[in-house]
Amino acid sequence: MNSITKKSMLLLSTVSLLIMVIVFSASYIFARGYFDDLLAGEIEDSQATLAIVLQEPIFSYDKELIGNILSAFVMRPHIHKISAYDHRDQLLFEKTEEATRPENSESIVKEVLINLNGKSVGKLDVIFRADSNDTILTAVQSAFIVIAIILILGLQLTNWLALSKLVVKPLRTVGDALSVIASGGGDLTSRLTIKSNDEIGKLADDFNHFIKELHTIVTGVVEVANEVNNTSNTIIGSASKNVEATQLQLQETELASTALSEMSLTTNEIAQNASHTAKSTETCSKLAQTGSDVVNDTVAQINSLGNDMTVTAARISELRDKSESIVSVLDVIK
Repeated sequence: MNSITKKSMLLLSTVSLLIMVIVFSASYIFARGYFDDLLAGEIEDSQATLAIVLQEPIFSYDKELIGNILSAFVMRPHIHKISAYDHRDQLLFEKTEEATRPENSESIVKEVLINLNGKSVGKLDVIFRADSNDTILTAVQSAFIVIAIILILGLQLTNWLALSKLVVKPLRTVGDALSVIASGGGDLTSRLTIKSNDEIGKLADDFNHFIKELHTIVTGVVEVANEVNNTSNTIIGSASKNVEATQLQLQETELASTALSEMSLTTNEIAQNASHTAKSTETCSKLAQTGSDVVNDTVAQINSLGNDMTVTAARISELRDKSESIVSVLDVIK
């Protein structure tokens, strides 16, 4: 995982390097221009000085003095070679520095006329080194590079210390707290102790407020869960009672079913008895009809045999008794 410190250090290094490149490039261009102007001034000063100091030596052909003067000037870093000529272009003296001859592109050739009292007594051919400032510019470049390295390291160290103490450490504290809460083992009553008047401090305050609200919500959920648990226990008790009542009702239903079965058997027996009774009634009805026919015949016989009343009185009395018995039986059947 790329940390904030690494990202910040990389970004700071890139921006710092870019700014330093721009600033140091501008500074180098300015320094080079300054030294070029300084070199141009030194070249003009050298030409003017040589034109003055060599008037008498060239006019008098004092080669020793000319050589001493040229040797002194050639020791200057921006002069490579000086050749002195008289007014007839005869070489009087020539002095070259011991250093390597510069390239043509790095040399400046100047001709200096030597006049005395308005008359030309000679001339000088001077080769100036255009690269005489390279050493100084190289030193400036090296100094800029060293300064850039020191600044980048200093900025990186400062950035690392500041981020580690002021940003990363507080954020890691908040992250650890969130990790503990996410894993289910967090103490919702604990609070962060980061006290600062910046974004990290506000983050800590917001985190503490979040934990407070979360603690309130969890507490409410626990209370509701307890109420639900109690209600569940009540419902379970009621369900147990309902089960017992249902079992009792089932037993009673089974008893009622048994009683209904017995009643069905009894009803069947009653139906069978009723069938027998109906048959007996039918038989009695037939007997009664037969008896009625007999009575009618008897009455007819009585009417026709009036004279035989006395003889048949006993028989009629007997028949009457039988008829009464039959009527009694009919009444019982009805």
